[in-house]
Amino acid sequence: MNEDLLLLADTTTNHEGEEPPPTDLFYTRAALRRISALDALRLGVAVGAAWAVLFLLIIPGAIMSGGSSALMVVQAFYPGFIPGFGGIILGLALSFVYGMIGGVSIGTLYNSLVNRAVLSGENYETYG
Repeated sequence: MNEDLLLLADTTTNHEGEEPPPTDLFYTRAALRRISALDALRLGVAVGAAWAVLFLLIIPGAIMSGGSSALMVVQAFYPGFIPGFGGIILGLALSFVYGMIGGVSIGTLYNSLVNRAVLSGENYETYG
């Protein structure tokens, strides 16, 4: 049997009431790794954009309310941040970079764990 081919569903017989086989019984390991993997760069861009949008939503309110304790925390995480337009632009850029680093790191860690699980033959679908 060629392991590069996936099994096709048999539509000629009636399989009512039967559970389908776990996917790792008919997908090759390469196909399972490809299906389960995340695109770490795209995840990084998405997390970076979300982090920057959250920064843009929260910080102007903190600046306008005069919340000095909130601004001190922001200045600890964003070096060079000053309340004002320039500080918001700098904070947006740093937020995107921090989020992208976090997203790429999470995606890479997830992919390495998925690859390890697929290569070791772990099957999470038959545990139920």
